[in-house]
Amino acid sequence: LKKEEQLHSPTNPDVLLELTWLGRDADVLTQALTAADRLHPRKKQAFRLVARLGDILMGRSDAWDTWKTAEGEGRGKTREDPILLEEICAREDQMWNLRGMKRESDYLDVQEERERVIAQEQFVALSGIERLAQVMNAPNLRS
Repeated sequence: LKKEEQLHSPTNPDVLLELTWLGRDADVLTQALTAADRLHPRKKQAFRLVARLGDILMGRSDAWDTWKTAEGEGRGKTREDPILLEEICAREDQMWNLRGMKRESDYLDVQEERERVIAQEQFVALSGIERLAQVMNAPNLRS
């Protein structure tokens, strides 16, 4: 992701590494946002990781996301088509729909539910909110 941040132009297609199985690990995502060589908090890669972290903590199933993007939106997409940054932004804009969040969590399989609990525990143990707030408020990154 750091190479994507450094080498890609904003109009290049996203390299969605966070949508791999490793991207379901709250510690891995948090480290990419807070380590010494962290992603820049004002660039799209960091936004995608924060969105991914939120999806995991709230219990969004990867299977549900694929189905909704591919068939539910009816835009002629296939399951193999990548999720676009614009779709992630639109989803984040509507994320506070509690009934929708509950419905989506019903689609979690046993493994995803177990991983969601682990991710939530890791995030709390790592003081995730405080760490993200520090990154976002770093004086040398304010614009």
